Amino acid sequence: MSKLVILNFGNGTLEEGCPAVTVRVEAEDRTPLALLNGNLPPASELLEIYHRWQLLYLLLYDRFRGIEIDNGDITNVSYGDFEEISQELKRQINHWLDSEEFQHVKLQLFFSLAANDEVRVIIQTEDEFLRKLPWHQWDFFGNYHRSEVVVSNLSIFQPQYPIRKAKVKILAILGDSTGINVEEDRKLLAALPNAEVEFLVKPKRKQLNDRLWEEGWDILFFAGHSVTSEDGETGHIYINRQDRLSIADLEYALGKAIYRGLQLAIFNSCDGLGLAQELADLRIPQMVAMRESVPDRVAQEFLKYFLNAFSAGQSFYLSVRDAREQLQGLENELPGASWLPVICQNHTQIAPIWNDFLLDRPQWTWWKRFSLVCGVGAIASGLIMGTRFLGVMQPVELSAYDHLMRLRPAEQIDNRLLVVEVTEEDVKKYGYPLEDRTLAKLLQNLNNYKPRAIGVDMHRYRQRGEGREDFISQFDKHSNLFLVCAYGIEDRNYAPPPEFSPNQLKNQVGFSDLPIDDNPNENIFPVRRQLLSHDSQLHNSPTPCQTPFSFSFHLAFRFLYEDAIDPPTPNERGHWQLGKVAFKSLKNRTGGYQNLGEHNQILLNYRSIPKSGQISRKITLRRVLEEEIDRQLIEGKAILIGTTAAVANDSLNTPYGSMSGVWVHAHMVSQMLSAAMEDRTLIWTLPQWGDALFVLAWSVAGGFLAWRSRTLLFLLLKLSLASIILHQLCLVFLIYGGWMPLIPSGMALWGTAIAVKGGFIAKRKLELRGQFL
Repeated sequence: MSKLVILNFGNGTLEEGCPAVTVRVEAEDRTPLALLNGNLPPASELLEIYHRWQLLYLLLYDRFRGIEIDNGDITNVSYGDFEEISQELKRQINHWLDSEEFQHVKLQLFFSLAANDEVRVIIQTEDEFLRKLPWHQWDFFGNYHRSEVVVSNLSIFQPQYPIRKAKVKILAILGDSTGINVEEDRKLLAALPNAEVEFLVKPKRKQLNDRLWEEGWDILFFAGHSVTSEDGETGHIYINRQDRLSIADLEYALGKAIYRGLQLAIFNSCDGLGLAQELADLRIPQMVAMRESVPDRVAQEFLKYFLNAFSAGQSFYLSVRDAREQLQGLENELPGASWLPVICQNHTQIAPIWNDFLLDRPQWTWWKRFSLVCGVGAIASGLIMGTRFLGVMQPVELSAYDHLMRLRPAEQIDNRLLVVEVTEEDVKKYGYPLEDRTLAKLLQNLNNYKPRAIGVDMHRYRQRGEGREDFISQFDKHSNLFLVCAYGIEDRNYAPPPEFSPNQLKNQVGFSDLPIDDNPNENIFPVRRQLLSHDSQLHNSPTPCQTPFSFSFHLAFRFLYEDAIDPPTPNERGHWQLGKVAFKSLKNRTGGYQNLGEHNQILLNYRSIPKSGQISRKITLRRVLEEEIDRQLIEGKAILIGTTAAVANDSLNTPYGSMSGVWVHAHMVSQMLSAAMEDRTLIWTLPQWGDALFVLAWSVAGGFLAWRSRTLLFLLLKLSLASIILHQLCLVFLIYGGWMPLIPSGMALWGTAIAVKGGFIAKRKLELRGQFL
């Protein structure tokens, strides 16, 4: 069992005695086993002998360094003299502790402890000389070979538990090394198992301060020169040849390091009890220091013995005891070596072992973390893609698609097209709907300039005013004229003119129906797709619009006909082939769409609108009728005629906002012409499994960002940057025609990151309580 013996000397001193000594015996979990009270008489002779021992030790230490000093009465000192005073000091310590007033306490201790117990004896005192006494020479420790003594102040601090990590984090300061060899210390530290050591060699004060702030250290190590003030309350370390620092000079940085989990400080340097006193005030859990000046070889051997035992799994206290006792082998050359190391600590702290700094699951390796991140990413992306499959995400995905469409760089206007607008002024002058004779004159005037194709985006089933025969005759005389009908409406008013022949109904009429996307949250119906053809026989009820081709398809082919491009034909996969371009029909699930149905349709790649706000040149009805036109505007062009005045109620929602129907058809014609003549890309998407892999990649990326982010703030910054990258990547893809799953990927990125970070935070909280997942 582990036992704790706390000897509280209160305000007692060697000169005045200790009238109220409290001795508590506890189990390591702080269960009280015994409470004893006693007192100790003044021991001024013991104090005098300690002063003499200290003086002789320092003389021998100076001799070891090659310095001869004439010190008053003592002009020469031998190893025998030092051994004799050491034995006398040991006798005086035991004589004092064997005082009659303290005998009953010592007897009760023997009854409370077993010989095989691991015993930690804590000396609580604020007196400098009581702290400096070589307490390990008390005969008590000869009866308990698994015991060690620790000095502590009287303050009571809340115990602090190690924060477990994959490796023990050690900050090693190699300070001023004048006359000593710190490279041996460096080699010993670098060889430690499961440790990550950062060396600061003769650092500047700011460099040391910054490193203490920036990392969560487990162990702080110092090798170099140090000194304690005469009052024993303050220590200084020499971090380089110019800078000498006290603990107070690093108070905030050390306080932060202790708050973040610093458990142990090792000062393998001279006279470190002053450093220990100041660090105790900062509530460091435990510390090892040297009570007097220490020869370089002693410091190196102690560090070697201690690290070998501690890193092998032995308790911290027994590791210090074993290392201290092994130094006895040097005392024929270096007297007093085994008396130098001393432990100073917060007495409420539980004795640590090396593995207390490490995660208790050795299999929690990089590969396991990688597998966890990938697993969480796969689950998150699976849930998101499942939700997408149900169509829940379609509205927001389509909105994101519109957003990216608007961000594309502007394109040049399409000079192959001309739009003749019937504006508000034209309606006031010529009426609405236009009379047949007005339209006949319009078509005649346009054909005089030899356009390739003319499309009239107006329904003309009924006669409008005079000039019907002239209007119909224009279609008889000019095969490049096209009219519209609507197959989705049974109303005869949307049928083609009854005067048309079967040949005209097939070759000079195209349906104007546009696929719209119903948004359940808003009263908007955007147009994002383009119908190419349909089978009129598949309708549930007869429709007067029997043409199989769309209005835009007719106009585009007629334009390309002049360039000797073959008529559109279905290829082996059933897709329409126009020249070298295959217009691949959309599948039922395409991109963000999850229920498109079976239609010969493609995504409408709107021509990115330039600053002028139009994709082609335009002219008003009045200017054509009054022949205020330039031949170059019309000759060899595809002409679209439509009403843009509000009375027509022909305004449609698009990614670029409200747009008249004739302009939507212009975008469709432009898309087909550009694809066939300029290799302008059509909008394409990945198959559903391709979208899933893209989402999975961003999901795993979010998990890795969470894994590699130390704080939530860093994670939020990284996720924000990753979101910007994702957004820009999807925009670049869309510029080249690719519609990538922006919203599902963004959700996967953030969702996985939050899940992984939340898991790590929960795990760390359990670790802080000494529990593990």
